[in-house]
Amino acid sequence: MVQEKECMNQEALLIVGGLTSVGLHIASFFSQVGYKVVVLDALGIAQPPPALQQVTFIHGSPTDTFLLASLCKRYCFETVIYAGLAHNSARLSFNPLAYYHTNVSQTLAACKTLIEQGVKYVLVQSGIRAALQTCPIGRSLRAGEELLSDYMRYKKRALCIMRLTHVAGATPEEGIGSYLFEEKKLIPTMIHSLQTGSFFTVHGKRHETSDGTAQRDLVHPRDVAAAFFKAFLYLKAGEQGATFVLATGHEISIAQLCRRAEILTGKQLIKRYAAPRVWDHPSLSAHASLTRAVLEWQPRYSEVDFILGSELRLAFSS
Repeated sequence: MVQEKECMNQEALLIVGGLTSVGLHIASFFSQVGYKVVVLDALGIAQPPPALQQVTFIHGSPTDTFLLASLCKRYCFETVIYAGLAHNSARLSFNPLAYYHTNVSQTLAACKTLIEQGVKYVLVQSGIRAALQTCPIGRSLRAGEELLSDYMRYKKRALCIMRLTHVAGATPEEGIGSYLFEEKKLIPTMIHSLQTGSFFTVHGKRHETSDGTAQRDLVHPRDVAAAFFKAFLYLKAGEQGATFVLATGHEISIAQLCRRAEILTGKQLIKRYAAPRVWDHPSLSAHASLTRAVLEWQPRYSEVDFILGSELRLAFSS
């Protein structure tokens, strides 16, 4: 239940779809530098990690326009970060209509409500263009962000679209990582197989890559959170918006990632191969030259062994 107005001296921002590793890292970053952070997600969280005790978690639909309006009236948000549109739609079903309904129709209705309530700045997590062309999730997300860009421009509001490659890694000291919050992603699935001795499924072994398995450009969520903060300051400085790519420019194949995990753990990964899924692009990499130049962003935590090691430390200490 949303209470009476709480517009405080401490600036508040809303993170929509924030119960992901990326969303929680963003929440932690903004909270630590002094902002009041509110996370809205359709999934509840029983016990927030210790590092997020100052963050307010609201259990509700990110597309509930009445709830969004109530939260805006209470907290006087100027900034909203969409950290989980694709994740939220993926929770629905594999029906393309569900993706388009969530990522286009409902997202636009939600954004319209937020702007009517005084929101000036919106930052949206998205994927690189290659990923947005391979499946209904990606295509619906791309259609949604194009419509959102047009609408934000019409309303003279500022928008940053943050294109991510493959986010992986954890912050064990804060209890945040994809192993706990997105267990079906690549590295958490790999870790589960190492822990239990179950099969790890590699989707595709005949891709046009160096060893036939898909390649990914890994970025740590702490680096992603830092980029979102820099983009937030960029918008607050008066810029109308931009599209920023978050990537290292270096790929690692799934087979190579498996070998690194085996070396770090001393355990053997039992692999089996299956056909690529509809969203399994053979190579997802990009260049972040504009991001580095404009935001002065430099990945600090995105070396492969650091990413793997951080997820492993969190998983084996849980």
